[in-house]
Amino acid sequence: MAQTVYFQEKRTHRSSGKKSKSFLIIFLVLIVLGGLSYLIIFSPVFKIKEIKISGAEQFNEIELISQLKDFAKSQSGFSKFLGPDNILSWINDLGDFNKNYPVFEKIIIKKFLFRRIIEINVKEREKFGIWCLMAQTDTEITQSVCWWFDKTGFIFSEAPFSEGSLVRKMNDYSKRTLKVGDLVLPDNLFQNFLKIYAVLDKIGLKTNNLSLENIDWQEIILEPANNTPKIYFSLRFDPISLISAVDSLKQDPGFNKLLYIDLRTENRVYYKLK
Repeated sequence: MAQTVYFQEKRTHRSSGKKSKSFLIIFLVLIVLGGLSYLIIFSPVFKIKEIKISGAEQFNEIELISQLKDFAKSQSGFSKFLGPDNILSWINDLGDFNKNYPVFEKIIIKKFLFRRIIEINVKEREKFGIWCLMAQTDTEITQSVCWWFDKTGFIFSEAPFSEGSLVRKMNDYSKRTLKVGDLVLPDNLFQNFLKIYAVLDKIGLKTNNLSLENIDWQEIILEPANNTPKIYFSLRFDPISLISAVDSLKQDPGFNKLLYIDLRTENRVYYKLK
């Protein structure tokens, strides 16, 4: 009987020891978690000291930082809990933010944890030209809206009406509707459109009076100006191979007597006198 009691006391002692160890482990875990929570949430270790922005020329930096902070805390419940002044709330992928700012081609964020600094490098889209939608009636032609587009054909902001000779300008009579985020032309056509500019630049003709009459025709027209003829281009093929032929016509004394030059047939040049 005494032996049975001894074994019961030994089991009780072991069970009590296991509980004590469990309580100790839980206590230590709580201390560690509490310390980490304090470190992350309340201590200055993860508080941002400075946010630096470079490359943003079209936006007020203070306003942009404010928008980025709102974006940072909206990414998750954890980010919202920590707040935008905690460096852990900021993520490296700002793709969704870019959608609201099409003027930015790219935003790169770098976090320096120990220095508590965030550096944001903004690459704005370069203005390649202005694409103007033209409204035409029997008696009047007007510009309804103009858009800035970049070297990829991407529309990123509204543009002022332009009459100067320093800005590339396209007059679009196709009765289309365009908006920010659209491409002015499908990519395969746009690449040849860029090469039309290359041809005109090479032979020294102004490039600010191009027009598109019907998108289905896939043709671009250089409108006549200053004793230069009208030139028809096709968007279906690369016009670079025709540079020498067109340049020879331009160097001819009778160039200003031409009514038009037609480059809409691949590897062929047609022209007509006035």
